[in-house]
Amino acid sequence: MNLTNKRRAKMRGWVLVMLALGGCSGPMAPSMAIRSEDRRDYDTAIGHDGRSSKEAFLRWRADLTGISFEEALIADVHLRKNPFDEDDGAAVSLGAVIYNANCRSCHGSDAEGDGLYALSDHPPKDFRSFGARLQVAFSGGAPSEWFDKVRNGEGSTVQYSEGESRAMPAFAEKLSNEQIWLVLNYLASSDREAD
Repeated sequence: MNLTNKRRAKMRGWVLVMLALGGCSGPMAPSMAIRSEDRRDYDTAIGHDGRSSKEAFLRWRADLTGISFEEALIADVHLRKNPFDEDDGAAVSLGAVIYNANCRSCHGSDAEGDGLYALSDHPPKDFRSFGARLQVAFSGGAPSEWFDKVRNGEGSTVQYSEGESRAMPAFAEKLSNEQIWLVLNYLASSDREAD
């Protein structure tokens, strides 16, 4: 077992102890997790020029890294594992920004599954619950099953005002894989303020 794996195993042990003692209740409210510059930069990048959030985000990331949009799109398609470290405050902050824009209406302002548009017959996941925190502890961060559910949707088909969809709509067309991982990094965070 290398040093990183030992560190993660030790951290998981501490997380389990904290969970058992009630000291880790999940992500802090987005209002506390978001750094103002991340909100500003994301809002500027996404803009309101008719592009989808996914396309605008990938164009922004391409510009930041000096690659073409096509290269960013290809890299994103292959992004199936969380590229962010669980202690990455910038990823947590940016994830909270994206959560606010796309998830808060159903999952709530504190990620407890009690948002204004939560369906009572299909309650959204409470990311502050003991079960969710246990998943994070054993996965060493955001579980990949969360990624699959956000990307592909989950639950039975329901009628929304925009048409039929799964209870938890699929976000694959709306958000890039990186955006999804950023949200999940925020949801897997543990009561930490943004750096």
